Amino acid sequence: MDKTKRHLVLSIVSFLLVLTLLGGSTFAWYMDTEQVGSNFQAGVLDVDLTEGNTEEVVPLNFTNLRPLTIDQLRDAFQMDEDGVITNKNQDGFAGVPLYFYQVNVENKGTLPARINLAVREQAKGSDPDLPYGHTIPNMVDNGTGGVQVDENEPEIACQNDLRDMLHVQLYQTEKTDGGYVLKPVEVGADSAAAQKEANPDGTVALWRDGKASDYAVPEILKAGEKDSYIVAAWLPETVGNESQGQHFHAALYVNAGQVDEGASQAPLPGWNPGRGRDRHVSGRGHGGGLHSGGGRICGRYQQGL
Repeated sequence: MDKTKRHLVLSIVSFLLVLTLLGGSTFAWYMDTEQVGSNFQAGVLDVDLTEGNTEEVVPLNFTNLRPLTIDQLRDAFQMDEDGVITNKNQDGFAGVPLYFYQVNVENKGTLPARINLAVREQAKGSDPDLPYGHTIPNMVDNGTGGVQVDENEPEIACQNDLRDMLHVQLYQTEKTDGGYVLKPVEVGADSAAAQKEANPDGTVALWRDGKASDYAVPEILKAGEKDSYIVAAWLPETVGNESQGQHFHAALYVNAGQVDEGASQAPLPGWNPGRGRDRHVSGRGHGGGLHSGGGRICGRYQQGL
């Protein structure tokens, strides 16, 4: 074999040896494989709406409403250290006047939630004779500038005619040296202008002059947390005899949704979907008020004679 051929053979052998070493080195790195179980669980969005310090779903019965100035209404509020709410002035009434209820919104899920509060009028029932399930006193002119119950037809079907006169307001409480007082709830920037236009003093009204005005709670309700609100029923001093004996049957809703941008909420009657799941305290025929997650707080707003 001449010199050139011998160099060629050695070059080929060297090249193959290098490939062999490189190939072997591909599998020479330290290697290890381990595993751990992986479980994926969706969070829970769950809010409850209960009444006062009872923590129960019960009717909210606003009774013996009468026209008052806004200052007179707020001054009528009274709450003791145990959270029991009463009207200050109860003397002389046939039946206790009840203008205020505390409702608790609790996040019992595992996710933070955005909260909206809203009032919706109860839909008419299937009975044309009792569309709202109740009768009311049939008030007629007494001929001397007042009203009286009609002797021939003392009761008529409720038509929810208090809707155009009633204001349903939302407050929280503040402790002062003189006891607990009402304070307006905070309003987010998005709804501040609308609330200011509807209520010059800045008070949030969920229902006013026959129209709903929904309240978007500006703060996120974290999992495990609870917020409390005072729902107040007010007949302004401009309301006259036409309101006597009238009812308003409605539902108070708490609507919860995810906090993420673009997340939607369950639509309510007449509601533009915002950001979930709703619980409502409803005003129906239990003589009281507003409807809650799974259960209802049913009720009417009733003006006494």
